[in-house]
Amino acid sequence: MGLGYLIIKADYMPRIIGILLIISSVGYLIDSLASLLSRQYGSNETFFVVLVAVPALIAEYSLALWLLVRGGKQGALGAKSC
Repeated sequence: MGLGYLIIKADYMPRIIGILLIISSVGYLIDSLASLLSRQYGSNETFFVVLVAVPALIAEYSLALWLLVRGGKQGALGAKSC
């Protein structure tokens, strides 16, 4: 959740990636709490896996793709190269 918040506050990264990361972290939290508190977690496990997997895959792959394509550019931060 912290990384998503930092990405939202950053000017040089797309905010949608931060929003997706926050959504996926909430999914991770719901899945973890459900596995701890629910006695019938095994019967609903596929629902919780989809709840976590879909947003997490979209968010984490989009972050990785953005870092590969745009993340290494020095001009994004305004730093001068030596």
